[in-house]
Amino acid sequence: MGGRLDSEKEMAVEATQDDIKLYVEARITEDTDLSRLTWEGLDDDPAFMENICNVVIEKAQGMFLLAKMHMDYLAEQHFLGDFRVALGKLPDSREKAFDAALQRIQRQGDFERRVAWHVLSWVAFSVQPVTVDEVRHAFAVERQAGVLNDEYLPSKDLLTSSCAGVVVIDKESGQLRPIHDAVLKRIRESEHLPDDPNRDIATACLAYLSLSNFALSSPSESDISELVQKYPLLRYASKHWLLHLNRVKNADQALETQTLDFLENKACLSVSFRVHNPSSTNEISGLHACAYLGAESLAHSLLERKADLDARTETEQTPLHWTITYRKHEMAKLFLEKGAQANARDGHGNSPLHTLVCSLCDVKDVEGQAVQTDLSSNVRNLIILLVQNGADIDLEDRKGWTSLRRAIVYGKLGLAELLLDHGSDVNRRFEDGWTALGHAAQHGMKPLVLLLLQYKANVDLREGDQGPSPLMKAIRQEHRSVAGLLLDHGADANAIFANKSTPLIRASREAQEWAVWLLLRHGALVDSHDANGLTALSYAVNSGQKSIAWLLCEEGASLGLRDKIDGSTALHYAAERGDVSTAWYLLGKGVLVDAAGFDGIQPLHIAAKHGHAKLIDLFIDHGDDIINQQDKSGLTALHYAVRSKHLECVSLLLEKGADPNAVDGKKATPLHFAAWCEDEEFSQLLLNAKADATIQDDEGRTALHRAVVQGNMSTTWRLAKVKECLDVRDKDGQTALIYAAEKGDELATLCLVNNGANTGIQDAKNWIAQDYAVDKQYSLIVSLLH
Repeated sequence: MGGRLDSEKEMAVEATQDDIKLYVEARITEDTDLSRLTWEGLDDDPAFMENICNVVIEKAQGMFLLAKMHMDYLAEQHFLGDFRVALGKLPDSREKAFDAALQRIQRQGDFERRVAWHVLSWVAFSVQPVTVDEVRHAFAVERQAGVLNDEYLPSKDLLTSSCAGVVVIDKESGQLRPIHDAVLKRIRESEHLPDDPNRDIATACLAYLSLSNFALSSPSESDISELVQKYPLLRYASKHWLLHLNRVKNADQALETQTLDFLENKACLSVSFRVHNPSSTNEISGLHACAYLGAESLAHSLLERKADLDARTETEQTPLHWTITYRKHEMAKLFLEKGAQANARDGHGNSPLHTLVCSLCDVKDVEGQAVQTDLSSNVRNLIILLVQNGADIDLEDRKGWTSLRRAIVYGKLGLAELLLDHGSDVNRRFEDGWTALGHAAQHGMKPLVLLLLQYKANVDLREGDQGPSPLMKAIRQEHRSVAGLLLDHGADANAIFANKSTPLIRASREAQEWAVWLLLRHGALVDSHDANGLTALSYAVNSGQKSIAWLLCEEGASLGLRDKIDGSTALHYAAERGDVSTAWYLLGKGVLVDAAGFDGIQPLHIAAKHGHAKLIDLFIDHGDDIINQQDKSGLTALHYAVRSKHLECVSLLLEKGADPNAVDGKKATPLHFAAWCEDEEFSQLLLNAKADATIQDDEGRTALHRAVVQGNMSTTWRLAKVKECLDVRDKDGQTALIYAAEKGDELATLCLVNNGANTGIQDAKNWIAQDYAVDKQYSLIVSLLH
């Protein structure tokens, strides 16, 4: 209710007299002893019951709390005489009631009194509310040592009954709590309180944690969970033993011995840590615990007992690792002074310095994140301390990472600067070939790049012998300002990498105009070529990057250079892409239109092959007598256009004067290639242009032979109308009709016969067309040829 009221408002909750009377009557009715004494009093005084109610109502002053305490006190009486005396002495205030209750506790027997003050000490001095079972176990462990015996656990009723109503059990949580917060002050100020409750609690916690019940070797998560369920005090003791120990007013030798014995018990100590911190490891030593808890005085005491500074946890971490992990500078200093190994490696190959740097580069960080400049004085001092005590600042972990590398990758400027100040090698090439500058350039971290350059980083130190340099990494990742910074500091713009590529060639290939411009401004050689003989201009034209091509040409790129693949020039690449404007620009710059590649192919051939009619027109206009020039296979532009089935280009070439009867190296004409096309328009265009259908290739075949063999009926029908080619025989003496019959092509046979093909011509075997049809039982063709 209080949480729902404004902070400035208060609500008085007061029991009415009727409410208290009902409560008193109910207690008398329900409690056997109270009921008995009341009935005895009624024998002499009929108003005895009424008198009891009136006195309790008067003394309670409208508070159920006091009414309850009064009735609890009256219920403790055994004789009517004592009852009357107690009724007459009921305190009339809350404080007096509390004091009276504490006095009643003192009048109990030794055992009950001891139990009561045990409970009151835990209720009043525990760090957090404690449960009934926690207090029971704390009491039992004081009665014995070594193993917990359930037979020493006090009953729950005893815990509350011995406390004279001052303490109650919360039904929902099972926690012990004072009947009112004000009673805590009375308990803490009581002269009957044990001399130092924190000492008793610390002693109980340490005794509990040292029980052999917890001496397990490498317990699993399920083991820990089972222990917590079975031993209620384990969690509280694990978490708060040191806090109570630190609150002890005057620790004696016995308590110190008990503490150190616990810290030297690896099994029990490891269980305690696993309970307190589930992510913790096993095999924790006392020095590890001191490093985690910051207990420097205990660490001193353990070292006096010859504690092992090289003790290892299950993950192979030493106490020094833990001082670094938990930022305990003074304790790290102590361990190093006592001989701790500054370069000891844990199970992951990390030294204490690695551990510290890794913790700064948290898993929430990402490679290449924004540069961070802050570095706390504590961290700075720890790093200096480690280095001054022999830590190898360039020691690599199992991944081949040094502390400087990790600082650079995760953008820790302040950390990187501190490491460099203390001797970290700025030009160290890591196991995988990377360098610190390479990482900074890769991630575009300009402040870190500048820092490394200030510490004399080699600006051209690359990843391996042929790997990318920092400049190449920056260009590849589009980090423009970093690339400019590297070039301003002397990065080689003409460095040669794998496949003999240069930064300029790569930038042109990847269409990075900004990088091309930047590299040219810093002296990049415009005509450098890679292992394939390709220049930056070749790549620019081939990828259609006109602005880059223009920029390179304006910077003096040689236009006639040929690649080593097939001898192509920039004009060849423009022809392949159909890039009219680039081709026009190159021709205007004096590039030869008839420049041939290694196989004799000219830009005109390529334009025809890829169907770029506008380029065909442009090239013919810029070249004399190039229209019928042949490549080394004897192919002309018309051959290419027909073979690639570009009808518009065929028409244009014929219009411009292309020879329809030009023969290639196999004596094939464009019409032979047209025979392979299903579209009869190709053969019709060529025939209209006076193509000679009787020309035979090196096998003696005409275009009609090829059409029949290919099964192109439309072209066969068109060529069959040329009477002169109907009965032409190839090297084997076969006519087109013989091929049709041998194939079983009924339509081709019918077409050829109807157009007057001679059915009686014999081939080299002295067979006629009908012989083949009979041999293969093509009955319909036999009848057509009969």
